[in-house]
Amino acid sequence: MSTGTQSSSILTFIPTFSIPSSFTNFKSNQTTTNFNRLCASKRVRSLHSSASIHMNILPNLYSLYSTSLATFPLITKSCTSGSIIFLSSLISQQLTISSTHSTSKLNFKQALNQSLLGFLLFGPIGHFWFNFLEHIPFNSHTSTFFRTISKITLDQLLLSPILNAILFFHSGYFQNNASHQHRITSGLNSVESNLKSSLIASYKLWPFVHLLTFTIIPLDFRVLYINAVSLGWFIFLSLMNSNHGQLYNKYETEFRNNQLFTESFEFNEQQNSNFIQKV
Repeated sequence: MSTGTQSSSILTFIPTFSIPSSFTNFKSNQTTTNFNRLCASKRVRSLHSSASIHMNILPNLYSLYSTSLATFPLITKSCTSGSIIFLSSLISQQLTISSTHSTSKLNFKQALNQSLLGFLLFGPIGHFWFNFLEHIPFNSHTSTFFRTISKITLDQLLLSPILNAILFFHSGYFQNNASHQHRITSGLNSVESNLKSSLIASYKLWPFVHLLTFTIIPLDFRVLYINAVSLGWFIFLSLMNSNHGQLYNKYETEFRNNQLFTESFEFNEQQNSNFIQKV
């Protein structure tokens, strides 16, 4: 037998093996599963690290604000009030622009002007006012409920009308670039038109807010708590004053047009009278 014939006969006896498709699919699925687990673990670690960062921000901010309150209480509360009023002014402007479909842009000068009111007035007043209410010499046998109701009553009857009147007068005064006397008139008209309705709305909100102010919120954080609630309140007052200003400008324009028409009519009557006398 030749060598070629022997090698071919030997090869015919070598068994052939094929890898089952189920085993291949199993290995592929296992690889895919391991890859997905790896990606999922990375996402979990990423989310965990992101959450831990966000969870660490709040304690750090709280610690920073507490330190600032302890070191510079008046300045800290004043800056807080000014920042809240600045933000509320921009939001109310944007709401007004959106509701009227106006092409106007945000007036940052007006917002900054209003924020100075919070920085120079509302913040310091809040600081001294809450300290005053906290140290009212109640009788030692006076209940906590009576003390809380007394503080809320004093706040709503004495401070609330004053602050609302100041805010409306300030907004009305700086609403246009007219003369000083015209601005004063605009400010007084804003107070007269809006104060009563704003106080009615105030008495529906702030007594319930102050139930927490004078029972749960610590004294140093009361201005911050009030400012947080005031964000929505100042937006409401700004929109109220803005609507009044639009109506006031509308009626003032109509009044001037009617006045010009009346003056023109009286002038024509005088001219006709002079003409008749000459004839």
